[in-house]
Amino acid sequence: MDENWSSTPTHTVAGMIERYEYLLPTKVYMTQKTKTTQGDVSCRLCGKEAETLPHILSGCSTLAQSKYLDRHNAALKILFFEKCKDLKLVESVLPWYFPVKPKPIYESDEAKAFWDVAVYAEHTYVRAIRVDVRFVDHKAKQVWAVEMSCPWIDNRAKKVEEKAIKYGPLLLE
Repeated sequence: MDENWSSTPTHTVAGMIERYEYLLPTKVYMTQKTKTTQGDVSCRLCGKEAETLPHILSGCSTLAQSKYLDRHNAALKILFFEKCKDLKLVESVLPWYFPVKPKPIYESDEAKAFWDVAVYAEHTYVRAIRVDVRFVDHKAKQVWAVEMSCPWIDNRAKKVEEKAIKYGPLLLE
């Protein structure tokens, strides 16, 4: 086992395996497991779609601004802190499961990093003003804008299209 996983809480590993194997007791799973019709299989949270693992993990509108945002930020902070370390804005990177929220701005004389900080644009055609993460490397004269999403496999094309519409004008410049 990788050294980064050796101190991971047991419930985290068990939860990941359970989700990987589709063993989350959703209404659809329970209906298929018992081979009976349990009646309504609509999601208990939103009631809009069938309660399946993909729906719970990435399609439920009730979870969109809470659990999905937490998952998005947890995944993004790994990349964010690694790049901050490369730019010498932080000295070390904590394990991925460590519950730390990044500060909005990290800066030194040579670089800056912004976590979920609004961008003020001069042009009205810029629709998106809140990029997930930005890095400015003064020494190399480079800027990185990072926008991320964590869609289910079936939703990837939709998310790519949403990001293209949202950030298209920025990509053209």
